[in-house]
Amino acid sequence: VFLEPSTKDALSLSFLYNRNELDYNLNDGDITDAITHFLRFYNTGTSLRWCRQWHEHLEQNTRFYYSNFDLNYRFAGKHDNAEVDERVTKTNVIKEFQMTSDFKWILNPQQQVHFGYEFTRSDVDFFIGYADLTGLEDTDINSVRNQNNLHAIFGEYRYKNSDKTTLNLGVRSNYFSLTNSFHVSPR
Repeated sequence: VFLEPSTKDALSLSFLYNRNELDYNLNDGDITDAITHFLRFYNTGTSLRWCRQWHEHLEQNTRFYYSNFDLNYRFAGKHDNAEVDERVTKTNVIKEFQMTSDFKWILNPQQQVHFGYEFTRSDVDFFIGYADLTGLEDTDINSVRNQNNLHAIFGEYRYKNSDKTTLNLGVRSNYFSLTNSFHVSPR
């Protein structure tokens, strides 16, 4: 969806959803061996963008987005001849929200400054479990749940004198809450 509420403003909205389920069963005629795989995943995403031309030399772009990825996998295997009966379960969920606002300021036809702020929140849940139902092996479970907030500021200076001369100088600083670390890098 794209709207222009005024000559200086533009809004766009987008949405994505997909879902897949795969179910696979295999067994022999005597039902002595049976294997089942089940995979389900879906992805949802939405974004909103607002562009504003404040005047002929200053423009702002602000974006919001949210995404959710969810994967579930199950495996079941039974082998009577080998006396093995096992189950594996895996889930992976990733949710992310981001807001970015940046400005482009045109100083003159050869020079411009670009700067802004970005916030991203990421939530990751991961689980994998293995169970040997015959009791011959141990049950194994691994689980991870992490959350990170990223705060970033960035700036860039652009100079273009002719078709052959262009200079871009920029810096970006990031703070990661998960590791409590701060990084500065060229942009």
